[in-house]
Amino acid sequence: MNYDASFNRFSQRSALGIVFRDNEGFILAAYVYPNEYVADPMTAEAQACLQALVLEEDRSNVAALIKEIKERSRKFAEIIVRFAPRLANRMAHAMTEEGREFSVPAYWIEEVPIRVEEEVAKDQREYSVFTDGDVEGG
Repeated sequence: MNYDASFNRFSQRSALGIVFRDNEGFILAAYVYPNEYVADPMTAEAQACLQALVLEEDRSNVAALIKEIKERSRKFAEIIVRFAPRLANRMAHAMTEEGREFSVPAYWIEEVPIRVEEEVAKDQREYSVFTDGDVEGG
């Protein structure tokens, strides 16, 4: 799963872009979600992370396991979330750009908007460089 957010300080709007892929980098689903009254870029990124996790949990057939993982992770003093460089996350970023055109959430299954397809192709060529089984975003 990759996610990103774009933010417009003047309009206080953000757009979230989330992309789900299989272990070979093929698109499973894509999602854009516009938000209004967003305070700052950090809030937009936090909203994107939360929405990505909610969607991942909702679409998963192992939701009970994910819930248990979350509960158990609270017992640790530190949890590390890895940053995905823009190169690894440009597909989700392209989804945020597309999301600026929407006033309501939109979903795609096993595809992305046409304007994002070029980034998908680039990302699939370089996907193996960034995959090691971790969930990345941001």
